[in-house]
Amino acid sequence: MHTYALLLTALAILCGGVATAGTYQIDITKAPYNAVGDGAADCTDAINHALADAAKASPKATVRVPAGAFAHSGQIYIDGVTLSGAGIASVIRSTKPNSSAINLRGDGASIENLEIDCPTAATRLSSGWQTGITVAATNFRVRGICIGNKTTMGSPSAGILCLDASHGLISGNTIWRSLADGIHMTGGSNNILVEKNTILGAGDDMIAVVSYLGNASKCHDITIRNNNCLGQTGGRGITVIGGDNVLIQNNQVENSFAAGIHAASESSYMTYGPTNVTIEGNTLKNCDTRQFDSHGSIFVYGNILTYKGQTTDQTAQNIVIRGNKIIDSHCAAIRIGSYVHGAIVENNTIDGAEYDGIGISLWPDPQPGSGSKDIVVRGNTISRTGRTGIVACNGTQGSLTIVKNTISDIGHSKGSFGAILIDSGASAINPLEIMDNAFKKPAGPSASRFVDCRISAGASGASAAEIQKTNVNKTDKPSVIAP
Repeated sequence: MHTYALLLTALAILCGGVATAGTYQIDITKAPYNAVGDGAADCTDAINHALADAAKASPKATVRVPAGAFAHSGQIYIDGVTLSGAGIASVIRSTKPNSSAINLRGDGASIENLEIDCPTAATRLSSGWQTGITVAATNFRVRGICIGNKTTMGSPSAGILCLDASHGLISGNTIWRSLADGIHMTGGSNNILVEKNTILGAGDDMIAVVSYLGNASKCHDITIRNNNCLGQTGGRGITVIGGDNVLIQNNQVENSFAAGIHAASESSYMTYGPTNVTIEGNTLKNCDTRQFDSHGSIFVYGNILTYKGQTTDQTAQNIVIRGNKIIDSHCAAIRIGSYVHGAIVENNTIDGAEYDGIGISLWPDPQPGSGSKDIVVRGNTISRTGRTGIVACNGTQGSLTIVKNTISDIGHSKGSFGAILIDSGASAINPLEIMDNAFKKPAGPSASRFVDCRISAGASGASAAEIQKTNVNKTDKPSVIAP
């Protein structure tokens, strides 16, 4: 046997581990660690000792957690190594909510195939040492973790918190019950893939990207895809409250308390604006269950903030909302609020909204110059709305293009409006293009007119009446009221 192999085997024996081909594993229940998985014995020191020894090994070792419930009263630190279990039979249980976190740090830290819980968590906490997992690492992995279960609280704060984490994977985890966000990324976290996770019963946002003006930089280059966000006691489904180059793709969001997907700059938390955000191919059902007439299913807006005495432009820029399916939205289905500069809303299917299908400059109440501008709305299919199909509200400015949309069965509960409504307070739109849209009338209420345009077409010189007439009466394009 080679000298290296002999040394590796000896080290494994001394540290309660086993050596296999090219690997070295430490079992926390073996000497000298002797962790006891009875759910009562405090294993904090044993687990941290094993992880420290694994980090010192060359090559670094994997720390194994066998079946059992291993209690810890203090934080656990994974520094560039892997902590791995045998699935939900291997439980790491926090007995003190104020020091519940399992911390990933260094390069290459990983945690996988475990259950984490904190049965005594009762009050929402907010610090990084009070989470289920806190990540401040590079090239990290969080995979196959179950945080909480149907009957046991998962975390007193966020389930998984990334603080200035980069180049990582958060995949295949189930977060049953966290008192704060399910998965929260902040502090400039970047280059992270969040996929195939399931979040149920979160106390706040189910998946969140948040960039505070006090951070050195925005969170950036984050992909959130193929996740199931299935309800919470408060907050939004998926959020980008300040972030750059974020893709939200093919997720399922149901029964969110507020917006299903929310991209914004929030004055209450002094956050950056969202830029280069794509919201694509998601399915949203029964979103904004609080029914406060404020969020709807997809909600985007920016801000102009005063931070440390200085005015800072945090407009939402380059937003794409494409190919989403929205079912039974409370309030509007898609809301493009104030300070959004450059948005494309295309090829979405909206089936049921208590107010409007697509609302532009719809909220907050815009001040002069604050409305959305340079907006394209095309190829959407909108049906079963309480009010309009598409509305451009006071303050909308810049170019507005509304083309090739199909609208039907609207005005069920909030009065009779145009299928497409351009409010008189949107006079700063220039140019305005409304063409090749179709309005179909199945059984039920119908619009008082197809296009209710209350402004001129800006640079084109067309009057409001001409726009209405052109869109309603053209016979060579499908811009007619169809039987």
